[in-house]
Amino acid sequence: MKNLKATMAVTAAALLALTGCGSSNSASTTAGSGDASASGGTSITLPTPAKPASGTPVKVFYFNEEGASASASDPNGTYAAKAAVEYINRNLGGINGRPITMMTCASLGTPESSVNCANKAVDWKADIVIKGLDPEGEAAVPIVTGAGIPYLTLNAGAPAELDNPLSFVPASGYGAEYGSFAEYAKQQGYKRVAAIYTNVAALSAAVDGDVAKAFSRAGIAFSSVPVDISTADLTSAYNTALSKKPDLILAFTSLAQCTATVQARGALSDMTPLAWGPSCNVQSVYNTLSPSQLGDTYIATGDTSAVPNDKDSQTYVAAMAKYEPKGHPVGFAATSFAAVMDFYNAAKQVTDPSTLNSGTIAKELQTSKAIPLYAGEGKDFSCAARPFPAQRSACSPWAFIVKRSTDNQFSLVGSFDMAPVLK
Repeated sequence: MKNLKATMAVTAAALLALTGCGSSNSASTTAGSGDASASGGTSITLPTPAKPASGTPVKVFYFNEEGASASASDPNGTYAAKAAVEYINRNLGGINGRPITMMTCASLGTPESSVNCANKAVDWKADIVIKGLDPEGEAAVPIVTGAGIPYLTLNAGAPAELDNPLSFVPASGYGAEYGSFAEYAKQQGYKRVAAIYTNVAALSAAVDGDVAKAFSRAGIAFSSVPVDISTADLTSAYNTALSKKPDLILAFTSLAQCTATVQARGALSDMTPLAWGPSCNVQSVYNTLSPSQLGDTYIATGDTSAVPNDKDSQTYVAAMAKYEPKGHPVGFAATSFAAVMDFYNAAKQVTDPSTLNSGTIAKELQTSKAIPLYAGEGKDFSCAARPFPAQRSACSPWAFIVKRSTDNQFSLVGSFDMAPVLK
């Protein structure tokens, strides 16, 4: 593990998400805004390409969960993906001069809706499919890859996404990211840890798989408390977690259940150290309790996508403000922007952009080495190497943990190489 010294703020919002299908090519120059943690830092001027993108567009199909319920929707992810396409086309000159066109499809967090999006991608003859945030997105994988189309996401926890030759995860996946808390707990000398998690496929596979494995190998007793996504009151679940007498409580839940977790903490007057995934890292969650009741909190992430003084973060915020001002650079939206940028960083390695299609893109990703990980603190991803032998689709071993102090200051606890832990 390498400790990094940096002040940062990590955006975070919902875990779940709308219906419909559309295309994106428009842009706006109106300024937008995000939450306090996302909008800080020095402003940046977006570059001007020497030559505008032209020619036949590369077809990127993006799907994302939106509208499953008022509390389980992530439209900002779609805005972020669209902003990334506009940024690449208008500010970077496309992929070596070739533009991108994007079709979007909004799912409902159900296997059926993900399958519906996958079929639309195949019918559209997409060159690549990128998933934003969808707990049932793995249902799309066999349809997409069966048609020879590569599939890419930063938000992966299910086996179908993590073990397929045409599925690519530039980040390390939920299991490694959330499993990094085992390394942190070991550093702190903790003996017992309990996790409350929303019982959807992508999370249950990660928590009861690699996360549990990481704690076992760290010699720390680990217990998990699954909750149905419709459960509004988590007092009972939190009390069950407390019955394990944990030194640390983890919450890997939807945004609404993040708030419910904090409400339960207050109702039970608990002060056990609290940690969670990015979905809980929003101001409304922190405002649920007073700083003295909530205490310091810790966030596990797959990148450092909202470091205010980081150039990638500033670019992300600026592109959102310029091209998709209706959206906000919060929550898992950052992973959608970064996923498009990771695809771009890999695709631009193809010297002749006219050859870019589903086949050449898949080959480039399969053989990729040392591709810059967008908002990755200088780390890279290599899909030609497999940091986790049992998960051949994961291309990076890195996970990051961030501390949010009671005075709303964010700092990077450390970057964790999870390959030795989960080998």
